[in-house]
Amino acid sequence: MAVFEANDSCWAGRPFVDKIGLTTGVSSDQQANAIAFDQADVVELPASDVRRAAQRGVRTASSDSVELFALVFEASRPAVQDAHFRQAISLAIDRSSIADVILQKQGIPAGSLLPNWISGYAHLFPVAADLPRARDLLAASARENSRSAPLVLLYDSGDAEAHAVADRVAVNLQEVGIKVQVSVQTANAKAKPMADVRLVRRRLAAPDPAAALSDLLDSLGEPAAEMGTTEQIYGAERAPIDAFRVIPLVHVSESYGLSPQVRDWMAPRWGGWDLADVWLGPSQAGGGNSP
Repeated sequence: MAVFEANDSCWAGRPFVDKIGLTTGVSSDQQANAIAFDQADVVELPASDVRRAAQRGVRTASSDSVELFALVFEASRPAVQDAHFRQAISLAIDRSSIADVILQKQGIPAGSLLPNWISGYAHLFPVAADLPRARDLLAASARENSRSAPLVLLYDSGDAEAHAVADRVAVNLQEVGIKVQVSVQTANAKAKPMADVRLVRRRLAAPDPAAALSDLLDSLGEPAAEMGTTEQIYGAERAPIDAFRVIPLVHVSESYGLSPQVRDWMAPRWGGWDLADVWLGPSQAGGGNSP
């Protein structure tokens, strides 16, 4: 545990809280239990736990969407060379069910890399599934799905939400006849498992479209692009999506559980913890949940 004490000589004035104890390396289940049983004042909540925490009487707060779940294809793998096949995968995925069921309405279906509150044009990217069109594209692709080896989908073994999202993607693809093998990537693995497509989760770097997109493209292995104007940013974002090298799935908020003692908590739009004006007071009856 790290302990931070108030600085009486701070140039901006003394913080309201005298001392903060910060415990790291705590699982999401332990954090959810700690806030429910009044053993912590502020915890991070996975998107899939926010509704359950609220039902247990926990105050919750969320940022705007600051994370992206997406599929990234391995360009060297023969199984995913055909663009029609990759497009069929995109059209087969029910993003709304991932956002509403798997992520308990804490996610927004995504057809773009950047959320709309950052770019202003995310609505131009379609998100709806189209199973008949997906089946037509499969028929036109060079891949013989009925006789081929399963598509290998890799996700981070330390991320329970990624596991759930990967399983739902696999179910969607199987509905159009694509066999899928869901595998895990462990942090201490000596060799990287061979995968056709990876499920990635990326925290956006900044609330600025050019900075966020530049960092995101780099982390996804996409080439750098000129982003001096909105048109250039839009074009740079469309390129990997239109080529179906990257398939956005959902944008996700950052969420928190708050004890009844926490006062003046404001969830920054960009996420994170802004503790400068937070203070602790006696519990208030019928506090309810914050928006």
